[in-house]
Amino acid sequence: MTCRVVSADSFFINDEGEYVFDASQLPEAHGYCFREFLRALRERHNFVIVDNTNTTAVEIAPYMLAASAFEYEPEIITIMPNGWSDLGQALARNVHGVSSNAIAQQFINIRDRVIPPYWKEAFVAMKSF
Repeated sequence: MTCRVVSADSFFINDEGEYVFDASQLPEAHGYCFREFLRALRERHNFVIVDNTNTTAVEIAPYMLAASAFEYEPEIITIMPNGWSDLGQALARNVHGVSSNAIAQQFINIRDRVIPPYWKEAFVAMKSF
């Protein structure tokens, strides 16, 4: 069995292996992530994991559609610190310099998102990271 993890964060790894985040390049990073996702699907890995902050159905939809087109059975797995109640822990894990307001909005987007009933979804509450 093979597994491939794709992430927009990988786009920000430089030639020396250092993570250098640049918010102005987020559109390119997300395009890179989706191309890598498609590559992994074409390579027929048993599991393909998208490690991104996709907080809305609109952000998730291209991945679900592509996975289905390649005859995978996609599942959304959302990992949240202490379930839905601990925004403080989510704020403390910020490594990209994202504003507190933006993180709070992402938290709300995940908590309140509505997805099609035919998408498989699971939630995992972590006590600590």
